Amino acid sequence: MSKGNSEQIGTTQSFNLTISHRSIEILGRISATMLVVGLCLGATSLLSWFWIESAVLPQQDGTEALIVEGYTPLVFLIVAALAAPVVAGLAGVVEGQRVLSSEDALLVGVGSFIGATVLVFAAGIFIGSTGGDGGAGLGPIDLLGLAGLSGVVSAIAGVSTAAVTRTIRTNHPAIPPARPAASTSEQRDSSEPEDK
Repeated sequence: MSKGNSEQIGTTQSFNLTISHRSIEILGRISATMLVVGLCLGATSLLSWFWIESAVLPQQDGTEALIVEGYTPLVFLIVAALAAPVVAGLAGVVEGQRVLSSEDALLVGVGSFIGATVLVFAAGIFIGSTGGDGGAGLGPIDLLGLAGLSGVVSAIAGVSTAAVTRTIRTNHPAIPPARPAASTSEQRDSSEPEDK
């Protein structure tokens, strides 16, 4: 075998990527959790908009009503974009209790990126139907851009909290190994100082 062929085989093998069942579970748990949060944020935003239309807008005149209609959907989107790193951080803490290696902690970051993108995009679909004239004026590409930016920060939050939690769990076990319970008289005897 020539040197060129061995380099080609080595390069081909380095790009062979297999995803374990455990990796898919980690990605799935985080992405599904963040999707549910995004749908709930979107539904809450839509219901809040219905309340604003019925309770706040009738009391506003021209310019004030235009401001409320124009900026409320943007506020909803900002809340969704800011919520994603918080949810990713919480997911990182929870998953950090389970991860076994640094690679698993990185998977938490990847799952947080995917999840945050889905969270903001799912919330944005609902939020797109709020505001004056039926929408915030953002197109799908704008929404995807915001979701991606939030995803990057969420990935950092997710991988950081997972790594820190894993390190704490590894270096400081929470519960020492169980010992048989001592009887009451043995406890009294052990608490009294020994006379020497």
